[in-house]
Amino acid sequence: MPSPLVNALSRFNRKERFWLLSDAIGVPFLSLSPLFLDKLQQELNASIPADAWWAFDYHIDWLHAALHFSPNFDLLSEPAPKPNAEKWIQGTQEDVDLIVAFEKTIIFIEAKLSTSWSAAQLERKLKRLRSLPAGDYQRYFVLTSPSRPKKLDTSKWPEWSLKPAASTPTFYHIPLRSGVEGVDSLLVSRCLSDNTKSENGDHWNIYPE
Repeated sequence: MPSPLVNALSRFNRKERFWLLSDAIGVPFLSLSPLFLDKLQQELNASIPADAWWAFDYHIDWLHAALHFSPNFDLLSEPAPKPNAEKWIQGTQEDVDLIVAFEKTIIFIEAKLSTSWSAAQLERKLKRLRSLPAGDYQRYFVLTSPSRPKKLDTSKWPEWSLKPAASTPTFYHIPLRSGVEGVDSLLVSRCLSDNTKSENGDHWNIYPE
């Protein structure tokens, strides 16, 4: 039976893409891949149940609303409007790429496929995640990409987002599988007439990734 935390999170999962894909394949997404769960468990050194709940593109506004009601997560227990002087609820679609939740644990997962990680972007995302209401739950922050980022300044990251046992604080990361085996991926980009990629280019071309 889902925990109160999972029940609360699931009630905000209104992302069109999630339900469109569920409708397209005929059933709601229920289970994460055992291979994916195994990678995640090894990196976090934590046990994750096979039926852990998950959602992608999950809005941070939704997270704040759900976690505000810890530890019972009774979403309708405070019918009166809540103060928002600190701009916790921003009315934007800023989200977490993937969240995995079970019992009293939430795992936030951010993904990059072909673009590089931006320290400023990650710090901005973690600033909002840091401001989530404290409560009776545990949280992790995991990066996933085809290769592990080599240079990321984590000095401003909250303690909970880093590996606790590392002598030098470092981040959690799992490899991201992409593409179809045996098929080279391609990308399209704006470019200059000499084929140099450029955001201001007045041409475009296809490049091997």
